[in-house]
Amino acid sequence: MIVYIPPEEGLGSKFSHPGEEFVYVLEGTVIVDIDGNEYLVKAGESIHYPSTIPHSWYNPLKQKAKLLTVLTPIIF
Repeated sequence: MIVYIPPEEGLGSKFSHPGEEFVYVLEGTVIVDIDGNEYLVKAGESIHYPSTIPHSWYNPLKQKAKLLTVLTPIIF
């Protein structure tokens, strides 16, 4: 799915769910917090992690971030 995160905002609170998660940043930058460890992921970069670990996303820039996310198993 494609996810947009507004400038200088996070997407919800930390959450976890069964499976794995892959995030590819199409535009902007996002900080991915995985169990208290922060990873700065810029446009053209990706991150992959077990989604059972509490995680959250935050856009630190003054422009929107556009992410391609792939989740397994599908949770919606």
